[in-house]
Formats: sequence, structure tokens, C-alpha cells
Amino acid sequence: MKIKCISSIPVLSVALLLSFSNSTIAEPLTFSTLPTTLVSETTGPYSDSINYTPFSPNTLTSATLKIFLSDDVSSFFPGGVIDAPREIARLTSVTDGSSALSGLPADQEVDPQSFDPSIHGVDLSAIATAAGVENPSVLPSTAPYFNLDVTDLINDSNSGTLSFSLSAPDLFADILPETPSGLPNPVFQLIFAEALLFDPNFVAPPVFTVTEDFLFSRAELEVVIVPIPAAIWLFGSSIIGLLYVGRNKRA
Repeated sequence: MKIKCISSIPVLSVALLLSFSNSTIAEPLTFSTLPTTLVSETTGPYSDSINYTPFSPNTLTSATLKIFLSDDVSSFFPGGVIDAPREIARLTSVTDGSSALSGLPADQEVDPQSFDPSIHGVDLSAIATAAGVENPSVLPSTAPYFNLDVTDLINDSNSGTLSFSLSAPDLFADILPETPSGLPNPVFQLIFAEALLFDPNFVAPPVFTVTEDFLFSRAELEVVIVPIPAAIWLFGSSIIGLLYVGRNKRA
């Protein structure tokens, strides 16, 4: 019996070594939605979801929700030199089954381009910012605008469906020919002047309507799991074998 126990020690040692060496993190799994939907203040919140495979009995070690957005070029004023309004995206909810993620991030400005006086020849930065006017984006960002850790949310629920909602908040007013004090609105005049450069017959409307919107490009759920290594089963079977031999010896 002693010989059998001693000979089992190397087997257990090898099993332990294999267990530690094979407990590396697996490659990330990615689940995604279909791309490109307009989210506008006039259409209300946009909701979407990602279906994923529940990971039990595996252990979910990390889960990240990435939401990609882009500027809506249709909001450019005539000539495409000025973009109004600034595209602001708000994440209103992230849920998994009946569980909801708390502590949602702040609003994100999509492809921000600050108003540049050198382009327009006048310094109206403060007024333009208040009116929600900016320069058009040139190169849209390829990074996610929302990058959320949803590990605990999925581990708590693991329903197989991760849902989220986005909205374009109504933060900026329409641009009128005059300011509230009755003076000519310099932003209105600037937009009109820029439009005339591209279309000499352009007639200014009574108001430049500001519709805040952006494009939802896609969302990705990236998860990392650590499968139970085969060596753990080997180690467990070795323990069971030793207990069985010891029991027979006492018998």
C-alpha cells in the first residue's frame, strides 16, 4: 500500500502542474448587433439587444459592452461647412433579463469638432457652442463611444440577452434670425453667409431647425471565460482513487 501511495504522488504532482499551466484565459468571444441606425430626438429612444450563449458551467471572467457611433452627416447646413447641432449620445439603460446596470456613463459627443474661427473668419466660438454649432467631422472615430464593464451584470443574470437603449437628448434650440434681446443672431447670419457661398440663390428660412441625432453603428459584447482545465478532472480522479484504495485497505 505504501508503494502505491508513493507512486501516486508523481501523478498528483503532474496533475497539479497541468492544472496551473492550463488555467490560462481563453480567447475572447464576440457577439454583435447589426449596424447603422439613425437615433434622433424626434424618434425617441433606440433600443437594441445582443444575444449571447449563457456560459454556465464555465466561469465568466470579464464581459465588455462596446457601442460604436458616428456623426449624422445629414444634419449639415447647406454647403457642409457648419454642422448643427453637436451630436450628443445618451446611454439610458443596459439590462440583462430583469437586472439593470447602475452608474451609467455621462453623455458622449459624437465626433466632436470645435468651432474654428480660422475657417469662418469670425470668432463666434462661445455663441456657436451655446447654439450647438460645430465644424463638420472629417475622420469619424473608430473607437467605441461607450465601453462598459458588464461582467457582474451578466454573471448575476446570464439570461442570454443583453439589452441597451440610446437617445439623442434635446439640448439645443433652433437657430433664429434674432437673439432673445432682438439683435441679429450672428450664428444665423454666419450659416446664411456660408450657404450663399455654395448657392448664390439660397434663401434663408425663417428658422434653421436643429434636430439632434447621430448614427448607431454597431454594438459588440466581448466576453472572456476560463474553462475548467482537463487536468483538474485528472487531479480529482487521482484523489478519488487514493481514497478508494485507502478504504479497501482498512476493510
